[in-house]
Amino acid sequence: MPREYFLGGSTSNGYRTAFFEEQKGKYGYYLKGGPGTGKSTILKTIAAEFREESVSIYHCSSDPSSLDAVVLEERGVFIVDATAPHEQNIALPYITGEHIDLAACLNSKLLQANYESVLGLHTENLAAHQRARRGLVGISAMQDTVWDIGKKALLSEKLMAYARRLAKRVLATVKTNPSEGRIMERQTAALTPDGWLTFVPEGYDTIVLEDSLGCAASVLLALFSEVSAAQGICCEVTRATAQTDAPILHLVIPDLKVMLLTVTPFAPCNLTPTNLIRMQRFYDAEQLKSKRNLIKFCVKNAESMRAYTQSQLKEALSLHDALEEYYISAQNRKKLNARSNALIAELRQKS
Repeated sequence: MPREYFLGGSTSNGYRTAFFEEQKGKYGYYLKGGPGTGKSTILKTIAAEFREESVSIYHCSSDPSSLDAVVLEERGVFIVDATAPHEQNIALPYITGEHIDLAACLNSKLLQANYESVLGLHTENLAAHQRARRGLVGISAMQDTVWDIGKKALLSEKLMAYARRLAKRVLATVKTNPSEGRIMERQTAALTPDGWLTFVPEGYDTIVLEDSLGCAASVLLALFSEVSAAQGICCEVTRATAQTDAPILHLVIPDLKVMLLTVTPFAPCNLTPTNLIRMQRFYDAEQLKSKRNLIKFCVKNAESMRAYTQSQLKEALSLHDALEEYYISAQNRKKLNARSNALIAELRQKS
């Protein structure tokens, strides 16, 4: 069963992804071409072809039904959509990776005949994403305000002592190798046109950290990940990309098949957890009393801004789909299929 992630997510400062940094050392195939040129189709085909292997698939946060990348873990290879907003170039062509230009499989005359329509849809799509970004600026401000309140009211010693006990208990059964411990960046959650989505690995136990402010859970997960890495256990962290400092939101420990998820008013998640930890006990209740109305104000406004942002992402997706139709109709399917088959054959040579 492949592991699922998002390549990254939109933030108030633009698109954020740690994918390319995390894949250093692997050989990359960088797919180039506009919307509808077949990038996601090729990625889905590759994921299906190598499904019996260790495969990681990365969804697009702007359209979760589309793929942005596939990593063939055992072969040390990744294939990625390297166009905006996660455009990427190669420093050493054919040493660290190579470009695949899918625009070469298009009928340019068909596209140029629809010049005005294509350009208009592209401009509208960019405008919708810009409006979504403004919504994210507002969400970020509300989350940062609540975070600062929580940070000042945090019962740090009590929290750190509990975090160490929890880490000791959860990690006790894992065989460790200190030289192999690593904290990896993997985005398992994002705000999408379908709302806030979180990928929970199939068959994993879930420990939900219920935290109305988000601060205590993030501190616990930061310590937990550090202890894991120090003991030689690899773990994966997901960050709250909408916040200024992008604190840790979720933590996955593959060796244990355990996922620790933070659930806040800003990052909801509807699931039945294996264990539930209520984090409110790690805040000074007296300090929070005077900030209660401000917290409610921030949460309410963030909910409104999230609904607005989601609506703009949905509009952007609709415009993107309309734009894709022009490119799909201009595809030379024979050329595209030949390029896809050649790439799969080349991937099978990798070991």
